[in-house]
Amino acid sequence: MKKLFAVFILILSFAAVSVRAEDEGLYDPVPPPGSAFVRFVNAQSDAKELKPAIHGKEYNAIKQGEVGPYVPAKKGDESFKFGGAEAKESLEEGTSYTVILKGGALAVLKDEAIANQAKAMIAFYNLSSVENLSLKTDDGKVAIIPPVATGKSGYREINAVKVNLAVYNGDAKAADVAPIALRRREPTAVVAMDKEGGTVATQIVQAKTDTTQ
Repeated sequence: MKKLFAVFILILSFAAVSVRAEDEGLYDPVPPPGSAFVRFVNAQSDAKELKPAIHGKEYNAIKQGEVGPYVPAKKGDESFKFGGAEAKESLEEGTSYTVILKGGALAVLKDEAIANQAKAMIAFYNLSSVENLSLKTDDGKVAIIPPVATGKSGYREINAVKVNLAVYNGDAKAADVAPIALRRREPTAVVAMDKEGGTVATQIVQAKTDTTQ
């Protein structure tokens, strides 16, 4: 009986180890406590694919016109390198940042967080060469985010609805935006960048965090 009981315990132990191993394969690693979160944007017109780095650690390459996922970073003073450009920033715990490569230089923007959990958040990044662009309803009648200078961002909490938006330069439509379904507690970004021919292109970016890199 004792031998049978010992065998039974051993089988349970192997089963527990197997379940833990399977669980570890199913879920991404948890960010370290006290992390900040950083994502990179390749808005450099003459660079096709570049690897960003935080404190000397390289991350997955980002194509021209692409917005990478957020990756965990240590809070406190941190250094960034992307496409030969460098920048430094003091990162706050639990805060998200967007690091933009444009014109051979890096700009670090502190992203706003959702204050009202019953709302959705829409962000607008003007990474084009047009000095001031705004985000409005498609017909231009309602301003969602007022004019944003080039290289900067604007934010607004809004009800969770489906919206048809467009980017405007004053009263003139600069670019259409694909329909967006906004969800509560989720930030959605509209990013405007330069397009060939001197026009503006837009893309919609849902916030994602990658802890596997």
